[in-house]
Amino acid sequence: MATSRRTPAAAALLACGLLASACTGTDSGTDSGTGQILNVATTAEVTTWNPVKSFSTEVYYLSNVYEPLLWMNPPGSKERFRPALAERWSSSADAKTWTFHLRKAVTFHDGEPMNAAAVKASLEASAKDGGAAFIWSALDTIETPDEHTVVLKLKSAAPVDMIASSMYGAWIVSPKALARDEDYFAKGVDAGTGPYRVSEYQAKKRVVLKAYDKYWGGWKGERYRTVVARITAEPTAQQQMLQSGQVDYAAALPMENVARFKNDKRYTVTECPTFQSHTAFFNTAKGPLKNVKVRRALARAIPYDDIVKVGTEGFGARARGAVPAGAFPYDEQLPQTPYDLEAARRLLTEAGYEGGKGLKLTLSYAAENAQQAKYAPLIKDSFAKVGVSVEL
Repeated sequence: MATSRRTPAAAALLACGLLASACTGTDSGTDSGTGQILNVATTAEVTTWNPVKSFSTEVYYLSNVYEPLLWMNPPGSKERFRPALAERWSSSADAKTWTFHLRKAVTFHDGEPMNAAAVKASLEASAKDGGAAFIWSALDTIETPDEHTVVLKLKSAAPVDMIASSMYGAWIVSPKALARDEDYFAKGVDAGTGPYRVSEYQAKKRVVLKAYDKYWGGWKGERYRTVVARITAEPTAQQQMLQSGQVDYAAALPMENVARFKNDKRYTVTECPTFQSHTAFFNTAKGPLKNVKVRRALARAIPYDDIVKVGTEGFGARARGAVPAGAFPYDEQLPQTPYDLEAARRLLTEAGYEGGKGLKLTLSYAAENAQQAKYAPLIKDSFAKVGVSVEL
């Protein structure tokens, strides 16, 4: 991710929200005298503007429009969480009762008060119908002893501080909006408490966010009061837009060109951890992949380190399970499958495919994803070393 250095960087409110990472950009103009404009190139399309149903890249925008009870701090911070709509919180010794004390005098964009009843309704909606409803699986009941206190009772112990800071499944939404149907959100209507409102939306093309003047966090000092996001799928196109001055911030550059921007004083390149994972699936419903030994063999024939080196230009890291680091319920203790061709050959023999004989597979990948296009051939070549034929 890179920004131009045409003007001094401002301390943008969207630093940790817009990109889910602490990255700032520069201003490229003024918004009719009301403040600076940040022009952004991003790949993030919108599947739904419904904050409860959302489970895709629209989080790029929603995290500036809606807020959870807590925010998770960047990796390496002294404190793991910081207050958002909850000023303070605590848990019982058995981690089955969590109490949140809410900020006062906070309003939703539609004028409704943010209070305990609104939080209860939002979390219950997320637990019942949310795109990430599974994160609330331990939730039993929600109590509201007063207007600014919310008590979550769980069926089993769970890290609710992490769950309540999720950017999927934990947004606090105006009760009026929760009562509306899906069509209500279709054109970019918002009902959050965040610093920005959705001002304009052109599907697959453009999102404009503008400052919410009554934001509880205030608007003192330099802040981008308008953010114009141009939805641009190709990293190469984002690079061209940055170099030509059309945007101040490019969220995705061709990874092989990052070093060039690092060495160019006109730009600032920021590297920061993300929650993005590349996940491959075996079709276990038919054919040889129904055999668990075949799957174990192939798992040991995937060149993980080469994928990180070639497919991500060294910016990636090996996963531990399907959950990315920092997200619930990631576990640092989960083992990683070793790259072991001898073990792969042995397992194939035990499965009745000695030398990979008769094993012909098809590997599908997203052609528009530059990383997958780079590393899919690595898997094909490695599988060939154990006798397995792959069509890409």
